[in-house]
Amino acid sequence: FAVSSKEECSTWVNSLREGRQSAITRTMGHSSHVPYPKSWEYFDTLGSSLMKRKERIKQKMAEKEMEMTTLDAGVGGSLHRGYYG
Repeated sequence: FAVSSKEECSTWVNSLREGRQSAITRTMGHSSHVPYPKSWEYFDTLGSSLMKRKERIKQKMAEKEMEMTTLDAGVGGSLHRGYYG
């Protein structure tokens, strides 16, 4: 991002670092004494569900890839794919 001064740049970078540290602290459960807005819980849940969804998709893709390589290496050689040339 473009900023107009070095001070603004430092403020921006420090706020990003602080936000990251806060997220780590909340995730690890060390922030029970600090009140956080309810909306943050929503965003945390949204992020974790997205991460879980992406992992499920990756796992299914890996299974499909394994299935395809098993079919290709099956008895009788590789399967014909309709391209003759």
